[in-house]
Amino acid sequence: MIDAVKLSRENRDPNDIGASLTNLGSAYRESGLLHQAAAALSASIPYHRASGNRRQEASAHAGLGVALSQLGQQEKSEECFQEAFTAYREVQDEAGINLNYMNLGHTQLKSGKIKEARDSLHRALRFFQSTAHHHFEANSLGLLGAAEWISGDIDQAKIYYEEAIRIFRRIGLKESERETKAALSEMLSGRSS
Repeated sequence: MIDAVKLSRENRDPNDIGASLTNLGSAYRESGLLHQAAAALSASIPYHRASGNRRQEASAHAGLGVALSQLGQQEKSEECFQEAFTAYREVQDEAGINLNYMNLGHTQLKSGKIKEARDSLHRALRFFQSTAHHHFEANSLGLLGAAEWISGDIDQAKIYYEEAIRIFRRIGLKESERETKAALSEMLSGRSS
């Protein structure tokens, strides 16, 4: 991947450089190298702007928002998501917009902005339910379960968690199913204490 960045810089094509840096940032993020991910994604944005590739710019902003959220930089993360919304709306990418809402909701949840998180997550959930994006539908439900748990509505949280588990099981995402079951179990064990 680093060779691709080097090669694209030698070619001096801003679109290729931006794409290589975005891919590198995504790979770093998936590997847990969050500081490197943030640096690569941040570096890609000017190249996407220079090439006029707003869709890739939106993707880079969104990926940077996720990395920053994972690094605990919630305020900066939310700023990145707002930039991503602007670009996604310009290119009319409804899936990108709603994935961004899901990620923003997760960040808002980490920041203790429960009402805002619920609003963002419900918006994403409605879209994913209507478009058969089942993985993201289940993720949104799990995050809504966490929001309700934090708010103290254990019964509603249980409903969200159980629906997320059913979807993860149906689509074969065993690790996500296990993680959601663990969250549900943790919540219910605290309830009976």
